[in-house]
Amino acid sequence: MNPSDSTLERRFLLASDPPGLEKGRGRSMQQGYLASDRGRDILVNKDGWRCEQIVRERRRRVHTTTRLAISHAQFETLWPLTEKCRIILTRHALKWKGLPLMVDVYAGDHAPLRLATIRFATRTAGEIWDKPSFLGEEITMREDYTAAHLATHGLPIPHDGTCQAGALPFLFKKRELHVVLVTSSSGNRWIVPKGQLEPRMTRQEVALMEAAEEAGVVGAIEPGHRHHCRLEDGRLMHLYPLRVFALLKHWPEAAARKRLVLPIREALAEVEDKALAGCIRRIAARLSA
Repeated sequence: MNPSDSTLERRFLLASDPPGLEKGRGRSMQQGYLASDRGRDILVNKDGWRCEQIVRERRRRVHTTTRLAISHAQFETLWPLTEKCRIILTRHALKWKGLPLMVDVYAGDHAPLRLATIRFATRTAGEIWDKPSFLGEEITMREDYTAAHLATHGLPIPHDGTCQAGALPFLFKKRELHVVLVTSSSGNRWIVPKGQLEPRMTRQEVALMEAAEEAGVVGAIEPGHRHHCRLEDGRLMHLYPLRVFALLKHWPEAAARKRLVLPIREALAEVEDKALAGCIRRIAARLSA
């Protein structure tokens, strides 16, 4: 088939409600990733009442997808294993000037994200088409808006100072959970090591870097327990639990910050930001020695 005659899909952020979008309607979807790497994704999918396990493999330019129907009971057994690696949305199938238009309204950690996909009968039609005002930025070629990336990494990173990444360093002493706190840059509040997002760095990498620089902590991110919260200053922070391997005696900001290692209850009492304290509490409830 000539590429110019093939169908074309284009994806956009939704700027406003398109005609025909009615809230409360649509098809519910749940998609959770059991494993994801550069060459293979293994996931469970619930689309309306249909449940399936999906394996997607990518080898150079060849993509293959294998689908296996599973029961609702099997889906419910596998779904908890995908915590923090999942997307939940409502999908609306619409028409706009005769063209199929699919609108995905995300829930949970991905709210208020809304994406629209429009399908053209030919590639040429998609290239000469006038975009309606309800569609925003085009994301057709953006890897960070794929289902796999959204599920495993969360919303795409804005580098405008409104979003931060932080680490909750933790360790167990006599089977009791302890966490590491540092003072803020002003020196008058106890917080977790955190910092602005950096270009070409993932949120996890920023969290690891800030833990080392601000708290002298060396460790590894504990998978599956990421949380986020809106801090009192309005910034959104993604917080990652970091299992402590070593506490350095000398570190880059040792002269500027104090460091404490406290049992979780004492640490929570020291954190003044209620949203941050709540985020720490939710992560701490899931940690084990």
